[in-house]
Amino acid sequence: MKKPAPTDGPNSYKEYDRQPYTQLIKALRAGGDDRRAEYVYVQQRGREREGTRERAAADFKTGRLLRAGRGLWNWLLDCSLWAIANYGVQVERLALISLIVICVGWRVFSLPGAVQLKEPDRDTPPSATIDNKTSPWQLQMVSAPAKQEDLPWREALKFSTSQFLPVIDIPSGSKWKPAQEGAFWFLIPIPFDVYGSVHRILGAIFVPLLLAALAAALYRRFKSEL
Repeated sequence: MKKPAPTDGPNSYKEYDRQPYTQLIKALRAGGDDRRAEYVYVQQRGREREGTRERAAADFKTGRLLRAGRGLWNWLLDCSLWAIANYGVQVERLALISLIVICVGWRVFSLPGAVQLKEPDRDTPPSATIDNKTSPWQLQMVSAPAKQEDLPWREALKFSTSQFLPVIDIPSGSKWKPAQEGAFWFLIPIPFDVYGSVHRILGAIFVPLLLAALAAALYRRFKSEL
């Protein structure tokens, strides 16, 4: 006897109904029990995440690969939101991840030669060379290359925080940039400028998510007090 498809089983997504979850969440919030309301909300999103996975698996088995790929992408995105901030319920997860990224950058940017000045060193005059292969001769001025620096721990922390924040530049940490030469070892050699780019990308992702989660938490609390 052929086994039924996953979407036809007793625990399939076909039996899922969002309305009971929504009504229960509203009733709990109306009674001031925000903690249980958030728990029910997480359970609802988890059931929807499982349904997304079931539909993607069923589409893959029936040959609807484009639809299956879209469903798989939505499932991975949903899993990321669940793992990072538990769907905005546990904002402390985002805060902890952001703090870890800043601390890792603090350590990396404190390594010797990890950063360099954005502006060339004005104390070192440019060098002059004469090109005698052209007629008439030409005088070429070559600016001194940016000097790689070793930041103390306090300045490395300021620079890591400045790199992580996508919009705000901390004045004391905005005059440097990751060094274009040199690397540090973490299983493989990682160039400082590559890590600096990843550091900024993570900040551009996590900082807006953290602000959005805080705004959502404040909105839910304000709404429950009305």
